[in-house]
Amino acid sequence: MASHFECIGIPAASREEMVSSIARVAELAGSTDLPDGGRLLSWADESGARLSLVTDSTGSIECLTPAYAAPRAIRVAIGGFLPNPCAYETPLVVDLLDERGETCAPLAIQIDDLATSRYAYPNLRSANLMVGALTEQWELYRSEDDYRASGTPVAVQSLIPSGMFTLPGREQGFEASPRALISGTIEGAHQRVNQLFNRPFVHLEVRSYCATFDVLAPGTLAAVGDATIVKGTFWLSGRCADA
Repeated sequence: MASHFECIGIPAASREEMVSSIARVAELAGSTDLPDGGRLLSWADESGARLSLVTDSTGSIECLTPAYAAPRAIRVAIGGFLPNPCAYETPLVVDLLDERGETCAPLAIQIDDLATSRYAYPNLRSANLMVGALTEQWELYRSEDDYRASGTPVAVQSLIPSGMFTLPGREQGFEASPRALISGTIEGAHQRVNQLFNRPFVHLEVRSYCATFDVLAPGTLAAVGDATIVKGTFWLSGRCADA
């Protein structure tokens, strides 16, 4: 499974490497004071990589949210926040809207600047969200024939909000997550380099059901090769583009 951080070029192969990377980012991040005495540290790279860090009043990190400055936005109807033990990791439920403004599918999305923007969302009926789909696992196919030969029963362009489902018998203590099973056609493939760490990562424009998603993955375009279709599990994070 790919690391969310490595999907945007932040080294995180080990705990030691992760700690070193976060410390380096924190030194360069902008800071916003929070009402509880903590701070929101926000960092952005020329590559589009972003990282938000929330610290408590003692300076200890409470949560980290990697994200990507997606060049496009998806139109959504705003729902509510799902429960989570961490106040800064409560996914926002939205309904994905098509070009006519009609509902296509529900999604859970992690808002990366939630510490300062949470109270704005209940006042919105709809919004444009910049969403990055950070790869946890993917499969690449050169053609629709290859895709069908894999035995998958779903359409080439499909979207399943897997993080909002729970298995029978596991409802107790269930915590929703901003995850989705996405498959779609690759309409654009770009090599990005995290300038702070000089680490490459891949940015794919993937046309799926009802929307085009910005998919991020570790490595170089060589891993994508001549693939035209991607299917996988993705962690969704982003923020409102209207702010």
